[in-house]
Amino acid sequence: MACKLTERMKSWIEGAGCHICLATPDGVPRCIVARYCRCVSDEIVALALAEDEFAAIEPVFSKNPWISMGASGLGSIRAAYQFKGTGRVVEGAEFDAVAGEATDALGEKPARVIYVDLKELYCTKPGHVAGQRLDGLTFEDLCKFEVDLGWKDMCPSE
Repeated sequence: MACKLTERMKSWIEGAGCHICLATPDGVPRCIVARYCRCVSDEIVALALAEDEFAAIEPVFSKNPWISMGASGLGSIRAAYQFKGTGRVVEGAEFDAVAGEATDALGEKPARVIYVDLKELYCTKPGHVAGQRLDGLTFEDLCKFEVDLGWKDMCPSE
């Protein structure tokens, strides 16, 4: 099942970047901060990674491309979601579509761009909704979920 991002989710992912985590086949986690993220569609997030960032996850990624991610910084509180999906390194036109903007944001050309095809969505807000799986909701119900929780702010621009 695919998970569709709301405009608010996109705002926080793109505005705050994401912490991403992968796990070895034995379950040992490896986490990094993806400083530049772009939602290339309602269901795909692009992560532009510098060489050292990709090197930190590559040994794990090559064995298990399942990625868990959440908005960084204030986004971890104001956009309390965990997104999960399968990552794939992209090249050619897909790489170029993200690399230009990412170069400006990162101050260097990214070494790799990973597209994460989102499959699962969980709420990580403390309280009665913590851990609730949301990807089974219709898009309209997901938008209503955000409103019902009082979440309406977009990621603040710098």
